[in-house]
Formats: sequence, structure tokens, C-alpha cells
Amino acid sequence: EAEAQFACFIIGHNIPLEASNHVTISFCRMFPDSKIAQTYASKRSKTTAIICHVLAPEIIEGAITAARSGPFTLCLDAISDTEKKLFLILINYCHTQTREIKVALFDVPVYNTDTTETLFECVNEVFKRFQIPWRNVVALLCDNTSVNVERHNSLKALIEKVLSADLFTLGCTGHLICVLQKQLAQSIDVGDIRMFYYLDKSVKRKHLLKEYLDLVGIKYSKILKHAPTRWLSLGRCTDRFLKMLPALHTFFASEEYSSDCISSAEEIIWSLSNAILNMYFFLLAVYHCISEWNNSIILKNREREREREREIKQHQ
Repeated sequence: EAEAQFACFIIGHNIPLEASNHVTISFCRMFPDSKIAQTYASKRSKTTAIICHVLAPEIIEGAITAARSGPFTLCLDAISDTEKKLFLILINYCHTQTREIKVALFDVPVYNTDTTETLFECVNEVFKRFQIPWRNVVALLCDNTSVNVERHNSLKALIEKVLSADLFTLGCTGHLICVLQKQLAQSIDVGDIRMFYYLDKSVKRKHLLKEYLDLVGIKYSKILKHAPTRWLSLGRCTDRFLKMLPALHTFFASEEYSSDCISSAEEIIWSLSNAILNMYFFLLAVYHCISEWNNSIILKNREREREREREIKQHQ
């Protein structure tokens, strides 16, 4: 039981399995008067086996039963490892007893080609293995790529062909917003990066900016650099930028006449004075607030699940 509990702890906190090699020795030293600690022997290989062959089947058993007997949403996503591609197959389903919406990971098969047929076969093989009927799929949640949602030759089209019915498809809203920001305001990324580099290596400029912030009663915060490949960072960068906007405008206006980098200061002050870009900055800030609110709800739901699990263990 102790080995299973520690395996659950590793999963819940996303701790590397390598930690199991060190914990075994540490338990013996920390609890010399405990028979359980002295007999505890679960290093990386055994912990991996417990997670894959004991805990995983137990965890997804309820999801498999729900998918066999009722409707669910199929959730798909692809990620790239260093040398291979992984295809995540998950479902959203309603728990029969608690009536809560749950998420379960069925499998992570490896695939080599991004073709519609290959991805469909990955999902179909999992459905056959768990004896899940296709008729219970009522919706598809995936990225907005053509291989997934194209009208004629896509994963959605193949599933609709099997179902002989239309399939409700919801693309990733985060990716949709990412595409939107790239199409509408590519100069936003450039302006944020220019401000970052303009202040990054200059202690003098940072000190002057702090003085302008103190004058308007705003707390100084470091300008964050937005990475275009990580679209989730744009909201955080925008939120911090808007908090310091009054002082930034005054600071770069003074730099336009006194700085040795006049051209850079002029380009930045143009971005700060552009009404359309400022409006778009405020829209991104609203999206960031919604994302933060959504994340807080997710964290609260996870905490409630942990409390419910603790109550069930106490009753047992």
C-alpha cells in the first residue's frame, strides 16, 4: 500500500520517476523505527510498473465503462518528442454517480506520418481494444489543423462517415486566438520585444523608468519578453504592459529626444501612440483575465476532488 501511495504522489505532483531511486534509501534513514519504511523497496522500475499496470487500469476502468454505455466527447492532440510523435487520446464523460464531467486519458500511441488514415487508425485501435462503440461519440475536440477538421478529407470526415451523422466539432480556442493575433497585429510582438531589449541591458534606463513610475504611483515590474512560439505568454506580457502604460509613454517620449538610440525610441513611441494597437492590447488583457479566471476554476475543482478523495479514504 505504501508503494502504491507514493506512486500516486508522483503522478499527482508530476515528479520525475528518478526520484524513486533516492526515496527508498531516504525512507530507511528518516524512519529507522518503522517496519514499513525499512521494508519499502520501490525504485524506478517497480514504481513505473505500479503506475502502468496497476494504477492506470484502475483509474481508467470507470471511464471505459462510461464510454461503452453512454455518450462522450473525443479529445485528440498530437505532441512531438525528441525522436517520435505522440498522439494523445482522451475523452470527456459524465460520471454516473457524481454526475460530474471527468477527463480520462486512454492511450498515447506513437505514429510516424500526419495523415488522416494514420490518426484514425490510432483511435480505432484504442476503441477496439476497450470495446467502445463509435456511436457513443457525440463531439470532437481537437486542434484546428486541416488534417483534423477539413470538410472532405480529415479525421472529422472519417468519423462522420463511420457514424453516418454530423459530428459537433470544437476547435482549440487558444489556437484560434493565437491565429487571430498573428493575423491582426503582428507588430505587437515586435513592439514588446523592442521594449524588452531597449531596457534589458541598461541599468540607467531602468532607473529612469522607475522614477517615472514613482511619479504616477505605479509599482515597477520588469518588462517581460513575449516568445512568439509560446502564445500563452502574450496575455501575461500585455497585462504587465498595460499596468505601466502611462509611465512608459512618458518615459519613451523623453527618450525620443535625449537617447542615443533615437530611432528605436521613435518606433516604440509610435506603437504606444497607435490607437488601434492600444485597443487590441486591451482586448488581449481581457482575454488574459478570462484565462486566469478559468485557471482558478480548474485549480478549485482539482482541490475539491482531492478533498472528496480524502473523505472517501477516511470513511473506508
